[in-house]
Amino acid sequence: MPNYRLYQGQAIFQLEDNKAEAIVEGLIYENDTILIVAPPKMSKIVFAMQLACNLSSGTQFLNFLDIPRPVSVLYIATEMKDDELKDRFIRTSHFVDTNVDNLALVCTKGANFKLNTPIGRRALNELITLYKQAPPKVVFIDSVYKAFYGSLTKDDVVNEFLTEVDRMSAEFDCAVVLVHHSKKATRDKDNMEYASSDADTYGSQFLIGSVDHIIRLEKIRKESAPLDRFVRCETQRTGKVITDIRIRLNEPDPLYFHMIGNVETEKASVLQMLTKETELIDISQMMKKVSLGRTKMYQCLKELLSQRLITKEGTRTKLYGVRRSEI
Repeated sequence: MPNYRLYQGQAIFQLEDNKAEAIVEGLIYENDTILIVAPPKMSKIVFAMQLACNLSSGTQFLNFLDIPRPVSVLYIATEMKDDELKDRFIRTSHFVDTNVDNLALVCTKGANFKLNTPIGRRALNELITLYKQAPPKVVFIDSVYKAFYGSLTKDDVVNEFLTEVDRMSAEFDCAVVLVHHSKKATRDKDNMEYASSDADTYGSQFLIGSVDHIIRLEKIRKESAPLDRFVRCETQRTGKVITDIRIRLNEPDPLYFHMIGNVETEKASVLQMLTKETELIDISQMMKKVSLGRTKMYQCLKELLSQRLITKEGTRTKLYGVRRSEI
């Protein structure tokens, strides 16, 4: 069995329809490898766990990003004590619908799960064998720096780690979510933090260059909003990923993030535009017609759908239109 895929002739120009489907609309697509990055104390683990819970139940992430169907999730945690991890999942599940039958947690603190070592490869082989008949659709590795051996600033070490991540993705035919940290914030002469970017992701540039997109959590620079974060996505291959969302952490119980922001004006524009359309149209067409970004458009569509003012059809490509009987 060759360890590569060969396409010849017409096969080069044919795409597999299912590989363009969303696992989480505007966030994760089939076989993506994504990086969730944030400085310490930004609750990126809460963000990742909430995403895992929503995936297990097929419910909207952050209450506005659609998950078309429930999927099985394997969450590999390389830090924190077992009961601490379970407690966070429990508190998150008090708000987020969670299908426990679709969720598996692998705790590795105190064990050796460094993927670029012989012991780590054996552990991965055990998981591949265990889930061969029913592989997970999404695998989380939380966090990256505890899942490899060596220095993350060395290209060869990062390449060894990413080779095992790619092998896992290929064996399971799944998407992979890597949870990672960024460099310590730098300050100017007035002690003000410089704006962060994807380049602040800790480690070799091979890590940034090898993923499909990077989701970055930033803190709000206001003392009055200590639990607010911005979700950014500068690095992305498809242009389909949302960015510039403001979210707020609810803690301690239930433990979850929710989106904040008002889109009443934009929502009215979208509804007015759709009212004039004689046929259903997709999100890209709508964005051009009303000059809205993808994030705002998803917010508007979510609210209009919940109010039953518009309808949605389609599988791979979602098409939207006004409910004619209700206008």
